[in-house]
Amino acid sequence: MNPTFPLGMNSHQQLTSFVPRLHIRSAHRFPLSRLATVTTFTALALTVLAIYHAPEAYAQARPAAAAPAETVRPALAAPFKAAQEMIQGMKFREALAKLAEIEAVADRSPYETFLLERFRAAAAVGVRDDAVVVRSFEHVYNSGRLPVAEKLPFSQELAFANYRLKNYKESAAWARRAMDDGSTEPRLRLIQVQALFLADDKAGAAREVANSLKELDAANKTPSEDLIMLQGRIALNMNDDATYRAALERLVLHYPKNDYWADLIARTSRLANFNERYLLDLMRLKMTLGQPLTESNYMFIARASREAGFPIDAQNILNIGINLKVLGTAEHVKFRDTMAKDAADDIKNMARSSAEAAAAKEGPGLFNAGLNYVFNGDMKTGLPMMEQGIKRPGLRRPDDAQLKLGIAYALAGEQAKAVEALGAVKGTEGAMDVARIWSLYARKPFKAN
Repeated sequence: MNPTFPLGMNSHQQLTSFVPRLHIRSAHRFPLSRLATVTTFTALALTVLAIYHAPEAYAQARPAAAAPAETVRPALAAPFKAAQEMIQGMKFREALAKLAEIEAVADRSPYETFLLERFRAAAAVGVRDDAVVVRSFEHVYNSGRLPVAEKLPFSQELAFANYRLKNYKESAAWARRAMDDGSTEPRLRLIQVQALFLADDKAGAAREVANSLKELDAANKTPSEDLIMLQGRIALNMNDDATYRAALERLVLHYPKNDYWADLIARTSRLANFNERYLLDLMRLKMTLGQPLTESNYMFIARASREAGFPIDAQNILNIGINLKVLGTAEHVKFRDTMAKDAADDIKNMARSSAEAAAAKEGPGLFNAGLNYVFNGDMKTGLPMMEQGIKRPGLRRPDDAQLKLGIAYALAGEQAKAVEALGAVKGTEGAMDVARIWSLYARKPFKAN
């Protein structure tokens, strides 16, 4: 695989930009603010401050084993109270100046220093001074005075603040610690993985994004589109085509956009073991998804259907191309008219040929007769015939027949039967790969957007 990025962007910039589409040709910037803020700065500042009411109350909240209770000397109580009121009034710079007065007191107790850093943490968040945020938050978190129930806002913001400062190794570590502290903030998963990658720990980033997806799968939760895209971009950067395709499969299942489908279908057709006879099934999927086809695509499908003995299908394909004005030359119209004549003959003789096929001991005739009914829009008649035909001997390529049965179920909206039939497809020439992506369509049978 040869990863390509938008002109002028290296791999570091590409990951930093959080492009919102895994499909490389659709590159838009994903603002870092979506990941780099845990909430509004003001709200976070007040959250950090909220638990503190008075030194005595805070001391009482500590375990009995921490006795004797720690207090603030009277001389510092007034500045602390003033700083608290300034922060609550969103006068963060004034609060920092007041806290500087407290810092100038040389003989502060450890408890007074703890309160100083806690107040400064809140004010620093308010003015968006990440360097001070990190220093003060780390002091408070590691002080041993912070109750376990209050740790989460600190570890969580330390992940985001370190990320904004480009301290990627520290950001990843704090993101993990925040999740250990009980955070369910989905952006932390992105921050952790992104930070690992930007800290040049690509293997760690790939491992953590895979673990995050496994955890979400186990909890029966849908991963965010951003998390899946991030896995794909890391895989693309590491030339891991299998993981990239797995990310695309997740995207078309949960976020079925045309760009994702187009990329997955194209990559499937380029697999080393892919046999060209399955191109017809991939083209049919594109057409079913409502994706644009070229003149050569429509002609390829129509000719392949004619050669397989299905003029009804060939006529339908040509009509679609002509109606969409992709086809329209005299050659196209002549071909369509020929297929229309052959299709009319097929329909006229359909009942007789189906009865003869049903009386035969071998299955190909009955299976193909059923498929012809499906192409003619009669799923109720065609599907049972295909089901009976595939059980009889004589099929030259059983996996191909199984694939076509699964596709017929999918086109008929028989979701459960389609997934079951397509899951039974084997083979090493592409049948199983095509069945896999048709199964993804069957599980979400609606047009992409």
